[in-house]
Amino acid sequence: MNGVEKQTFLDIVSDKKAGGLIYDALNEIHSTIKEQPRKCDKKYLKRWHAYVMIGVAVGALLAWKILPLSTLMRFIH
Repeated sequence: MNGVEKQTFLDIVSDKKAGGLIYDALNEIHSTIKEQPRKCDKKYLKRWHAYVMIGVAVGALLAWKILPLSTLMRFIH
């Protein structure tokens, strides 16, 4: 479960029996989800596409002098 060991989880909770059951259930859910194939890999926007669109939009704003370069530099710093 993302590197959390069962004993560490049990040290955090006060009810050890319930904590063990919760850990086992969360571990099973985590394992099941992790083994699922990536179904929606190409359905949504990729990070690179978002960067390109933001770059084009900022470039257009700069070209049309709607956004001054000094204002953009203030946002970056």
